[in-house]
Amino acid sequence: FRYMIHDQDFTIGQPEVLVGIIPGGGGSQRLPRLIGKAKALEFMLTGNQLSPVEAKKIGLITDSFKKSEFFESIQSVADQMSRRIPIAVEGIKLAVHDGLEACFRHALSIEMEQTIRCFDNPLTQRALSGYGEIIKDKVEVPKERRIHIKEVVGMLQSETFFDQIEEKR
Repeated sequence: FRYMIHDQDFTIGQPEVLVGIIPGGGGSQRLPRLIGKAKALEFMLTGNQLSPVEAKKIGLITDSFKKSEFFESIQSVADQMSRRIPIAVEGIKLAVHDGLEACFRHALSIEMEQTIRCFDNPLTQRALSGYGEIIKDKVEVPKERRIHIKEVVGMLQSETFFDQIEEKR
């Protein structure tokens, strides 16, 4: 998450090109992964500064707030995240961070591993049961055949599953 204060003329940028150097500290590698190669190149090669509104529009920051509301707004986000099931939060972060460093096929296997870890967690199982109760009257489940989680996991772990996904790409 990246946040800025938007009511005090703050800007964000990669001005290194203006003094004849490249963004260091991983900036030339992280920025394209964050906002895409074309936008990152434009941003780094021009050395232009962006307002919080512009930075949010291209995905460089998550949001911006007034200075007087900044800490309250950040606390609200933190409170929301603290109510999430920890194994899912950990799994999402691991899948995204490690997955971006891997080839697509391996990234999918990292995601699947984290999904299975989540399904094996009692808090997740309780949440899914509760969700099932909420939607049971809204979703028609064929009575003649229910699919069990072991079948789903087996199907997703099969070698042909990921091959079929890659063929469709």
